[in-house]
Amino acid sequence: MAPKSREVYLIEGDIVATHDSDKGDPRLYEKEYNYEDALDIIGFGKVHLAALIICGLILMAVICETMGMMIIVIASRCDLSLEDYQKGLLTGVAFFGILISSYFWGFFSDRYGRKSIILYSTYASVFFSCASVLTNNFWIFLILRLCSGISISGPSAAIYAYLGEFNTMKNRQTTISWASIFVGLANTFIPGMAWLILPQTWSYSLYGDVTFRPWQLALIMYTFPGLLGATLMIWMPETPKFLLSQNREREAFKIVEWMYVKNTGRPAHTFIVQKLQPEGDKEYLESLNHKQGCGETMLSVWHQIAPLLRRPHIVNLLMCCVIQFGIFFASAGLGLWLPEILNRFNSITGDVFLTVCDVIDLTESAAINDNSTIKLVCDDSINPKVFMDSIMLGVSYVIGYAVLAIIINPVGRQIILPSVLLASGFSGVALIWVAEPTAVVLLFCGFLMLSGLCVSVVNGAIVDLIPTHMRGMAVCVQLSMGRLGSIVGSNIVGYSIYKDCLLTFSFYSGFLIFCGLLSILLAKKPKPL
Repeated sequence: MAPKSREVYLIEGDIVATHDSDKGDPRLYEKEYNYEDALDIIGFGKVHLAALIICGLILMAVICETMGMMIIVIASRCDLSLEDYQKGLLTGVAFFGILISSYFWGFFSDRYGRKSIILYSTYASVFFSCASVLTNNFWIFLILRLCSGISISGPSAAIYAYLGEFNTMKNRQTTISWASIFVGLANTFIPGMAWLILPQTWSYSLYGDVTFRPWQLALIMYTFPGLLGATLMIWMPETPKFLLSQNREREAFKIVEWMYVKNTGRPAHTFIVQKLQPEGDKEYLESLNHKQGCGETMLSVWHQIAPLLRRPHIVNLLMCCVIQFGIFFASAGLGLWLPEILNRFNSITGDVFLTVCDVIDLTESAAINDNSTIKLVCDDSINPKVFMDSIMLGVSYVIGYAVLAIIINPVGRQIILPSVLLASGFSGVALIWVAEPTAVVLLFCGFLMLSGLCVSVVNGAIVDLIPTHMRGMAVCVQLSMGRLGSIVGSNIVGYSIYKDCLLTFSFYSGFLIFCGLLSILLAKKPKPL
């Protein structure tokens, strides 16, 4: 008879267990394993891949909710009778909803779990988005979009922690980078779906003077990734890392055992890990769990933020907040105005070579001179070239995130983060002088895409540097600063780019260069969790 095959598991160079078809040495099953070692034994497999795809779909939902309005505001301007300031409100209201609610979502995700927060808040966002298409009143539409933004803040605050906690530290940054490819897919999905739907001219009466037109169908279609992702997440468990941080070791072990069975295809009794080390901070948990009521909940949020404001966490958190603010300030703030800028750029006909600022200044002067004529007819059409250029930006995100996922581990975020931010900043500087149309589009894509790639890198850094029981709050704090950057950035662009385009691009590019230099100072090695 052929000898039984044996599998040997190595952790930090030491042999910790062997597997035959039988139980083997019973002493190995009595050992208490920490979570990282248990994940090493399980290995990367079906469960991790499922979590990656589901979290990617949820990330798509976040992007569709926040960035989809940049096209919808153009297509809906006639039905909603939008003034320029109202367009600004609609493009920024989702970010405002995320900003005012993310601290509470982070608190709830650290207290009640990642999965439940992601699941219910995503469904709520889908509901409010679909409800918003049933009105042509601007203020009701705005309130519903705000409610949708508050809801989508839940998965925005918890999704990186959820995905990261299913993976070992050595795989965490790579997995988050692969999931972030879905951000690029979302940036392709938004203009692609708009290009498919918005050129149609059909219209159906719903009730009263409310009609259903293509832009409303596009808005409903933007909810599909979130609806699919949330539905699939029903079959996924809570993260064992979170359960261990709550001193719920038996529940955590059951999920780890389930991961082993799904990933390896072996029966549960062959799993060498039979007990996990607890990770919860009992005093911290008691300080949260005895609080009741609204006022006490506010105090609990403060108790959860306060540890982040002490060394060693405050230094890394502050740097991540500043960097994330700068990234969103440039990539999202300027990106929300991309269709408007491209519309102006594509309005110039003939073999004329002009810089972006030359085109903006020229079209703004023409708009002022022809103001009385423009107001005669409401035009909600979008130049097809805008869709093509926006899809090109989305594809560049997909390629960028794929490359990032491949190189993040061998190269390291300490090199990638400053290098990519500096490259993005200098792409913005080049936009000031380059006049060749193709080069302008490529540099614009590079400016927005390269800075946008760094969002996941900074999120991965936070997941690495902050302990589990404070991680959800830390992620949402620095993402809140990012959302604030989006609001500030988009409003500054709306005011300044027509006043002094050269100064606007110089300021945005300079801010990214500063963030690139600051990122060099981030801790090079994550603290032990």
